[in-house]
Amino acid sequence: MSTVAGFALGWAGTAVAQDTPRWSEVDCAQSRLSTPPGLQCKASQNYAGGDSSTGSAGGTFRRWLASGRMNGAGVFYYLAEATSL
Repeated sequence: MSTVAGFALGWAGTAVAQDTPRWSEVDCAQSRLSTPPGLQCKASQNYAGGDSSTGSAGGTFRRWLASGRMNGAGVFYYLAEATSL
């Protein structure tokens, strides 16, 4: 058991630094997404690293999203943009 714990602790020390995306409201006309009118748009700041779904990729990224309701249905648009690699 101590061998496994030692390996886990040693491996954790090699983690790559990553930022946490922070979301802000943006005008949909300024978004990278082309969406129908009436949705609410948000964007993250440029942030370093990847996320849990992409691993620890290098570079910087930005996320965009738009959401709302159209004709009684919920809609959600999402874009992950690499701003530098």
